[in-house]
Amino acid sequence: LEENQLLVQGMMASKYLDTFEEQVTRWQRELSNVSDVLTMMSEVQRRWAYLETLFIGSDEVKKELPEDADRFVGIDDKFKVCLKGIGEVKNAVVASNRPGLLDDLNDMSDKLELCEKALADFLESKKRIFPRFYFVATAMLLDILSNGNRPEVVVGHAHAVMQAVRRVDLGDAGEVRALESNEGEVLKIEITPKPRMEGRVEAYLARLIAATRDELRAQLVRAHDDHGRRKRTDWLFDHAAQLALLTTQLAWTAATEEALTRVAAGTPTALADYCARQRTELAELIGVVQGELAANDRRKVMSMITLETHSRDVNARMVADGVRHASDFAWVSQLKTRRATHAGDDAEDVWIFVCDAEFRYSFEYLGNAPRLVVTPLTDRIYIT
Repeated sequence: LEENQLLVQGMMASKYLDTFEEQVTRWQRELSNVSDVLTMMSEVQRRWAYLETLFIGSDEVKKELPEDADRFVGIDDKFKVCLKGIGEVKNAVVASNRPGLLDDLNDMSDKLELCEKALADFLESKKRIFPRFYFVATAMLLDILSNGNRPEVVVGHAHAVMQAVRRVDLGDAGEVRALESNEGEVLKIEITPKPRMEGRVEAYLARLIAATRDELRAQLVRAHDDHGRRKRTDWLFDHAAQLALLTTQLAWTAATEEALTRVAAGTPTALADYCARQRTELAELIGVVQGELAANDRRKVMSMITLETHSRDVNARMVADGVRHASDFAWVSQLKTRRATHAGDDAEDVWIFVCDAEFRYSFEYLGNAPRLVVTPLTDRIYIT
């Protein structure tokens, strides 16, 4: 097309134009129309393909945006008639110069722009209701919303809203039975009620996240109660990696503060004795990881070794520095995990403390991802 347009422009500049002016002018006009129609056709087709799945295939969008859905149906019918007419002609120049075609395309483009604006406002409203949608790519978000009444399709995008989740196991009635992490760890919903994937997509995804947190909170109570009754090297394999690590951090905080209380009460070796016990427990974990283990079990033990190495180093440093009270800065500045009841809580929850700051543990499912080594710089970052 561009080559032919250049040829016609050359003819328009020719000194012999008078002889063929009518034909050359007609070709210039017709080729210009072909170019304009192709440009508008590409623009309309792009917008139409982008919006068709939502305005034609999504019952939720039809319900939320009835006026725009009706507008798009009219555009859809008109566009298909337009395409059919072009396809029957089999000649680009003749098809592009059909009277009224360019006006029709411009009209469709303007109406599609209105539909796009309404859709953008609709997506923004969904994001305000379920903020995690802000971090989902637009194409994926459209797929999630357009398949809102098909939870088996929506859960295929679970990783977009729950970073550690690779797969969601649904029952026949649409209830969530388990979550599978990126590493292959399976978290079964077995203590708390199983959430059902029904209703509006943003509502049941919010229920899924809340139910996962409730299940983790309930399983933590079980893991915490079980801790200390059994040998640790057996106990840790019966609980999710995140809960095993959290329980050991709770136990470390409690044991260290108990030892510091005893030091303050007149038992100067209490913290050193606990530090020696930490070394023994750490040696046991190292012995476990030197044996045959499944990949997920090995990763879990390695993460525990990483965190407990830091815990041992903290206590060893406090022993060396002669720390005698839980109120000393050497201990206050550490990231500590405790179970506590705050105002408004019905039951104990897990809280994170560092210096004078405190945060509720969110119980966001983390799977069985490996942990980075905690360095003195990490400790300073936590304080900051």
